[in-house]
Amino acid sequence: MSIEDPAALLQEIRQLEAELRSSADPLKSVRLKGLQERYHRATGREAPALATQQCSHNVTIIGGQGNVTAVGGGTAIGAITLTPPTSPSKENSEPPDATKGRVDLLILAANPLGSRRLDVEGEAEAIWKSLEPHSWRIKVVIETTPAQLDELLNLHQPRFLHFSGHGNPDGTLSFLDASKREHTVAPDRLAAQLQALGLFPELIFLNACYSHAAADALAGQTHWILGMTNRVSDDTARALSPKFYQALAEGQEVQAAYARAIAHVGIQNLQHEVPVLVPGKARPQAMGLPTIVSPSSLPNAEVFRAGGSLHEALKVRVWYGTNRKLRNAAKPAESFGNEINEGADSTRGTCDVLIPKGHQIGGHPWWSAWLHAGVSLDRGSLRILDSVSFQDSVADALTKAKSPQILLFLHGYNVDFDEAAASTGQLMADLSFPGIVAFFSWPSKGTLRGYPKDTETVMLSVPAILSYLRDLVAWAGPGNVHLLAHSMGNRALVEIARELKSDLAAGAPPPLGEVFLAAADVSQGIFRQHAAKFSQVARRTTLYASRRDWALWFSEHFNDQDRTGYYEPLTVMEGIDTIKAEAISMDLMGHGYYAGSRPVLNDIYHTIVNGTPPDQRGLRPAGHGTGAHWVLPQ
Repeated sequence: MSIEDPAALLQEIRQLEAELRSSADPLKSVRLKGLQERYHRATGREAPALATQQCSHNVTIIGGQGNVTAVGGGTAIGAITLTPPTSPSKENSEPPDATKGRVDLLILAANPLGSRRLDVEGEAEAIWKSLEPHSWRIKVVIETTPAQLDELLNLHQPRFLHFSGHGNPDGTLSFLDASKREHTVAPDRLAAQLQALGLFPELIFLNACYSHAAADALAGQTHWILGMTNRVSDDTARALSPKFYQALAEGQEVQAAYARAIAHVGIQNLQHEVPVLVPGKARPQAMGLPTIVSPSSLPNAEVFRAGGSLHEALKVRVWYGTNRKLRNAAKPAESFGNEINEGADSTRGTCDVLIPKGHQIGGHPWWSAWLHAGVSLDRGSLRILDSVSFQDSVADALTKAKSPQILLFLHGYNVDFDEAAASTGQLMADLSFPGIVAFFSWPSKGTLRGYPKDTETVMLSVPAILSYLRDLVAWAGPGNVHLLAHSMGNRALVEIARELKSDLAAGAPPPLGEVFLAAADVSQGIFRQHAAKFSQVARRTTLYASRRDWALWFSEHFNDQDRTGYYEPLTVMEGIDTIKAEAISMDLMGHGYYAGSRPVLNDIYHTIVNGTPPDQRGLRPAGHGTGAHWVLPQ
């Protein structure tokens, strides 16, 4: 039995209809639609639509900071759009058609019959009001069906995509079928729709119960995902969403806007209602970078023509070690999985990475690989070698290289084997490294939710990584192996430095050349305990710190401890060159680069290839005494 009084609902409907006859208001039109839905739920029949003729056409209101267009058809209003005027409005000015074209925010809402009613109209109204002073174009669709998704997404190409409605524990979202009942959509279908249209919103906000379960499926199509781990109340939704978008409109970055919204609604202690912000894997392609990778600049590289076609790529050979299990022992070409190969020596071998012709230094391989334009592992080239054959392969490559040096890459959290290989090949290309490049891939789960497990697995992998590194140093010679660790990979590196220090005989030279700690996901307390060891095991150690790294921001909150690669406070230790990358994010070094990483690559290049000290690399000195450090130019 319905808990709503149909007579009271009808009275509210009539009151709103009367108000709309005297003054067109798109927000009241949306509220009217919600009341009509509630009446239908309570009675099983449609409310008499006395105001249909007043609302079923386009209505435009000019005033304040923006123009509002209500768009509807049939018996109910279905969408509102906010379009800011390009100049101060005049009495007889005519606003642009705000119902078409790109928008900043596309809100898709659904309230299926037979499910608990949500106040999606109230949330949409609250978001609109919070953005009214700002120049944002907003499109709201209250009754969304799966059939509409292609047209809506393609037409409006939103910067931010917002879903308001019901979610399910399996990650599916509830849209409407033709009878306005539930039609669930799997997140991978939504991801495929975005991919087919070539859309990569800056953020996808799934304001629905259990929507965090959809994060992995959508990760490749967006920069950020905001979703709920459990249930969410209407009150929380109406308070959180408007404040979040208001902060974005005021120019705050996503993390800061998220923190502000959380603080605003005061839900820190209501764990079942706390939305979770997680990163996606898509980032904008590099723009305007003049330097193009050339095959003549790379050892162990050749031009590859796929299938004899005109599509050319550079094929770069990289050497690997891993303690992952093969996906299929009988078919190595299926690559390695995300499970640790316990009780066995690490697997070693070679593989080739394909880099598109004309690849720009700093270009991002992850999402463009789906469009067959990005850096990727050629799985058919994957070779497993026994210990003797692997040593012979490395020795032969060092003999043929321009310089007998090895650059070893140690990846971080949320990276699978193929991504680690692609990133290593791209490192070689982007740095024009004159030696050979290698990587060790420990079995990260390769998912956004695998962080807790990865923190355990990376430390279990230290013996295998250390054995691999010791062999490379023995073959190349002391000082000829450089090591670049990113994110969680630095946890293993700190332990490795301790072990290498214990290996050193009195008076022996450092085993490593240049060591780089990029966005180190290591507790500052632990790092300070072991920092002195780096000056003994490496010729020089460089620490890049960024305050725009999502993984470190998340880790700092998850572990409730300051991170070495995140500031404030900035980690500055004697014997280590700390470089503050103020306006640069290094959060995708585990998956590839984008344009903003170019200054970091340049600095690494001059450090490794030219041996240039920091005071000669165009860095700006900052701080003094024990706080002295360097700042990377923007």
